[in-house]
Amino acid sequence: DEIPVVYKNQCINQIFKKCSRKEIEDFSDFIVAYYNNNGSINKIADQLFIHKNTVQYKINKIINKTGLDLRIYKDMIELLLASTFRRDSQ
Repeated sequence: DEIPVVYKNQCINQIFKKCSRKEIEDFSDFIVAYYNNNGSINKIADQLFIHKNTVQYKINKIINKTGLDLRIYKDMIELLLASTFRRDSQ
């Protein structure tokens, strides 16, 4: 709550600059699920009711669109912050 909205929006726009609104929404939910399940492909698939291959596909799609890899801790934190800011702004 202490971070000004303008900075939150800058973070969202910078991280997801090549993504459509729908992709940002989908990616954000996926990124939070990834974090909550400690990157476990099986647990993510179960939580989101998707196939394990779809989990891998989404990870690769996020990498292609953002240049950030969820499997790299530093990148995951950046993606998680942007996703959290987006979810808070709804």
